[in-house]
Amino acid sequence: MTRMYRFCWVLWIGGTAVIVASWLNIVTPAVGWVGFGVALAGTLLSFGAQQRPQQPPVKPSEPHTQDDTGTA
Repeated sequence: MTRMYRFCWVLWIGGTAVIVASWLNIVTPAVGWVGFGVALAGTLLSFGAQQRPQQPPVKPSEPHTQDDTGTA
């Protein structure tokens, strides 16, 4: 897991915690919307931060020749 991907998780968890706090009337609804924006930003950033598996390059195979009988 990359450092950026972990940061995205922190944004998402923090934003979600703020949303829940707004539901419990700990913070104002406006602050809850800010938490929504923070969680959304973490989600969107995570799409670019995920590592994609690298595939090894494809090695071309030897060309096959056929003889008169149709067998290689």
